[in-house]
Formats: sequence, C-alpha cells, structure tokens
Amino acid sequence: MHRKLISVWFILFIILISVHADYSRWLTGQVSAGTSAVIYGDKDFRTFNKYLLSNDYKRFMFTVDASGGIILDEHVRFSFGSLLNYDSFVKSRFNAVYLDYNFYTGIRIYPELRGFNFGIDYVVGRRSNVLKLPLFDSDTSLTDSALDGSVTEDPADIVPHTPWGNGFRFTAEYDFMYDSTGLAPMVGVSWRCMPRGTFYDNIFSVFFKMLFR
Repeated sequence: MHRKLISVWFILFIILISVHADYSRWLTGQVSAGTSAVIYGDKDFRTFNKYLLSNDYKRFMFTVDASGGIILDEHVRFSFGSLLNYDSFVKSRFNAVYLDYNFYTGIRIYPELRGFNFGIDYVVGRRSNVLKLPLFDSDTSLTDSALDGSVTEDPADIVPHTPWGNGFRFTAEYDFMYDSTGLAPMVGVSWRCMPRGTFYDNIFSVFFKMLFR
C-alpha cells in the first residue's frame, strides 16, 4: 500500500511541474520531505510501540508533501495538497508500519519579514496500521517489566484503519529566495492535530521544501 501512495505523490509532483510552466505568474508548486515526531493519542497504542522498541525494533520515520498554491496578492497565498507521514518499526522480517495520509487546504501569510511565512490548514485524513508481527512470548497481552508491568495493546485489537477525521495544521516556513522567480529552497516546521476516533494524534514535523514559481 505504501508504495502506491508514494507513486501518487510522485505523479502529483510531475503534474505540478508541467502545469507551472504556463501559469507561473499566479500558480506555484511545492514538494517537501522531512522527518516527524508523533505523539499518538491512544495510551495503549503508545505503550505497544514502546514495547517494540524495547525488543530491538528499529524505528524509521519520514514525511512527504506535494502541494499547489495560488498567489492571491503579495502577502497572501491559497494552498492545497496532500501529505504522507510514514512511521515504521522493523526487526528482521517483522514490522509495524503506520501510514498517515491526508489532504488539506489553507492559506499562507507573508508578513513582510523577508522570506518568513506562516499558515494554517484544514486537513482531512486517517491512519492505516499494517502489522506483520510474531507472537511475543506466546502471550498476546504483551506485558513487559521495563514498562512497569503495564499491559499493552493486543496486535489483533489494533484496527487496520482509523476513521477519517477533520484536523488542522499550523506551519512556519522561510523562503530563501522570496524575491525571485524559479526554483526556491525553503525550510519549515509544522504541528498537525488529527482526530482518530476518540483520540487525537499530534504530529510535529521539520522539513525541506522546493518551491516552483
């Protein structure tokens, strides 16, 4: 599934570049990649992930974003796109992969601080949980003394997909070539809050972005 999602992001990237050539006066295209830190809202889910780490699972995370923008005026831009946050725990042939995929729309404000801008997005998305794990100590309750004897979530009880939810994202970015056209490098940070049924996930990201205008 994650390969298909990455392919969709790549196709969107190509479309943004091709369209940009004819509408560069008011249309921008952007792609970004970075890393994230996720605070999962479900306490049992967090404890389950700690258990994986305590059993020598290696964690790998990245985030990718592809978007378009419409320049409304010198200080305001409308933005729309999609993003993926990938979080995995891997040990040999076993793994737990969490795919957080979203679509968003929002605005970017340039407050005359050179290339600095900030934004807020309305986000719709959900998380898919792909598990390929062995039985731990033949006990699916997964207890561990390193976690003060707390009982973690049974992998069989982790839902394959969370419900779709409506969340928000705040961003702060700096455009190093804000007063020029063409290719422009940017760096940024963001905080995204997403409902997962009765819980909320908080995702903090740091990313590098390429802007086409």
